[in-house]
Amino acid sequence: MKVFKIDELPESKAPDGSGSWRTLGKDAGAKNCNVLVISVKPGAKPKPDLHYHPRREEIFVVMQGKAKATIDGKEVILEPGMAILAPAGEKHYMRLLATPIGKKPFVMLEAGAPMEGETVHL
Repeated sequence: MKVFKIDELPESKAPDGSGSWRTLGKDAGAKNCNVLVISVKPGAKPKPDLHYHPRREEIFVVMQGKAKATIDGKEVILEPGMAILAPAGEKHYMRLLATPIGKKPFVMLEAGAPMEGETVHL
C-alpha cells in the first residue's frame, strides 16, 4: 500500500499556461488506471480540446467550479460533486462556464482506464 499527498505529486503545466495537473497512477503501483487532479487558474479560459480515446474510458468529477461537458454531442452542466462518464470511443471535451473567480481555481478529477491509450484529437 502507498499513501500520497496530492500536493506532493509532480506537477505538469498546461501548455497554454491556464493551469496544471498532477497524475497518480504508475507512481502508486497501478497497472491499469490513473487519476489526474486538474486545476485551472483563476481568470484562465483554456481552449476546449475535442477528442476521443478508442479504448480508454474516463470519469470526470468536478470538485470546485462549474463546467459544461460535451460527450458525443450531448451537453450537461457539471457543478461540484457531480460526475460524468466518457465511454471509450465517444468524442468529448469540457468548457468552463464560471471562470474561476478570486483565488479559487477550477478543480476536477479525471479517472481513466486503461492507463495507456491513444488519444485522437479532432
